[in-house]
Amino acid sequence: MSLNIDFSALTSCEVMGLDIDRNEHEQLKILQGEAEAYLLSHEWCSGIVKSMFGFGAGRIFAVYFIQIKPSAPDVEEYFWVISGNFPALYFVADTDMPTPGDALSEYLAVMQTWADAAVRQDHDLAAELPPVNAPFTPEFGKMLGKQLEQFIAELMSDDET
Repeated sequence: MSLNIDFSALTSCEVMGLDIDRNEHEQLKILQGEAEAYLLSHEWCSGIVKSMFGFGAGRIFAVYFIQIKPSAPDVEEYFWVISGNFPALYFVADTDMPTPGDALSEYLAVMQTWADAAVRQDHDLAAELPPVNAPFTPEFGKMLGKQLEQFIAELMSDDET
């Protein structure tokens, strides 16, 4: 696979958040650990080679670009992983998502679709989406949908300032 990643949009995890304060850095390190553990929970991932920080806000969410050690030759090496207050999700890093912002946009779209499917109990639609490690119930779908709407509204208001 040919990578078309905008590496200028990524930061070393060693310095992420330090431009804000030490607490932000520590919170983002926790989310990094969660993102890496999420990938390691899959049998096709036998190790983490390197993680880079895209952007995020400690304790809320973060987007990471992670290179793994695949357990088989047919497994991709590079992933976007979003972790935080919402269920973690990965995407293979490819030409359709060259930036952390693209990965976050895709995450929000997929999670909203998943939440809607959970509310309607549309198992066929959910089967077409990446697997989400969360209860596929109408109650959880409604809660997640509301949280996503609030999160998107906050992101939009931050963009306006």
